[in-house]
Amino acid sequence: MDVAKTKDNVILYHSRSNNLDQARRKSIKVVNQKRSERPDDFVRRADYSSEKSYKSALNSARRKLRKDGVDVITSVVQPSADFINQFDRSQQIKFFHDCLDVMNSDRETYGRTLAAVVHFDENIPHMQVISSTISLQTLNFMTKKMFGNKTKMSRDQTKFVEAVQAKGWQVERGLQRVNNPDYQNFKTEAELKELQVNRFTDEKIFQAEKVINQARLEQEKSLKFFKESQNKLADLESKHQQFDKKVSKTKDLIDHISDEINPQSKIERKLNLAVNFSSNHLYNPFEISIEVFFKSLKSVKKSLKIGKMN
Repeated sequence: MDVAKTKDNVILYHSRSNNLDQARRKSIKVVNQKRSERPDDFVRRADYSSEKSYKSALNSARRKLRKDGVDVITSVVQPSADFINQFDRSQQIKFFHDCLDVMNSDRETYGRTLAAVVHFDENIPHMQVISSTISLQTLNFMTKKMFGNKTKMSRDQTKFVEAVQAKGWQVERGLQRVNNPDYQNFKTEAELKELQVNRFTDEKIFQAEKVINQARLEQEKSLKFFKESQNKLADLESKHQQFDKKVSKTKDLIDHISDEINPQSKIERKLNLAVNFSSNHLYNPFEISIEVFFKSLKSVKKSLKIGKMN
């Protein structure tokens, strides 16, 4: 291990021995010794039809572990950049510590932890865990039971994320590739676009598709808003036209009343309009009609007053 290159890394757990391989070999030696000391009744005689088959089973139980057996595995806990980079260094370490607690609580799935290191010397912080697949209780390899098949590994990944979420972290599971119709549909559509989809590229392609789909949704929202705005504007224009018509009808009514009361008001109105037009003065016909109307009323009142005096 080059300390100069990994000075920013944080060790969450390590075995008592400074030499991991030496500790591993010692552990195997202890297990083999315990296997050789298994008593005769470790294998039930009643389960075998002959003495020979019984002896064979007992010898197998006492035999050393296979040298070609997988006794150590490496797991990597790799959250997305968007998730892990929102936290400061102490929170990031706390997150990985909780992940390690989840693994240590289920040795049948993740093995027995020998070392765990959080790497900060790369683009995205992640944790590397080295585990032993040898059970100190059964003295056997747990490799097959731990890995199983693709379906089990996918299910274990989902359980892991759920256990971390239960600790308060809003982390999301990565792409579920196994027994997932949605993923298969996504992969088929991507391949039809001549995109190369595999476990190294599918996450990036999926995220790109997600961004594109989000952009389309935003575009549709903008278009909908634009159409709604146009409809509202057309409605306002229609209401304005209706208001203009009402104003025009009211003006005509007032003019008519004025003419009925005082026929000369019609001549005055025309003269006023002519003056306004000739002086390029903007006017409001509605205001002119009201003014003429009140003048007419004054004229009528004056006439009535003179009639009484006579």
